[in-house]
Amino acid sequence: MTNVREILEAISDFSDFVQDRALELVRAKGYTRKLCLEKIEFDTETATVTFQEDTHHDCPDYEFATLSIAQLEMNDLDWKDYVESVKKETFMAEADKIKLAKERELANKEKQFLKLKEELGH
Repeated sequence: MTNVREILEAISDFSDFVQDRALELVRAKGYTRKLCLEKIEFDTETATVTFQEDTHHDCPDYEFATLSIAQLEMNDLDWKDYVESVKKETFMAEADKIKLAKERELANKEKQFLKLKEELGH
């Protein structure tokens, strides 16, 4: 018969492992505020970790990370590469947002300039 204490230790270790990977993933996506574990939910295909912003506000933010079996089975090197790719994707997405915002701002300034030029009769 399996020792219950050993099973509980294995569950605890696995929960810590899942929480660590989920937190790495949340951080890779650019979330920088202090977080604490809210809960971990498992199903047959994924583990979903919910973090709560560690704040004294009445309505703290929540961050979620869902890890697939494949992500949980990755060795440390593959996981590190995956996290780096998520960081790059996040950085590129943010850079694209900034670029689009600057393009919109420039287009608005051009419209304002043309409108003023037209009003002045030039």
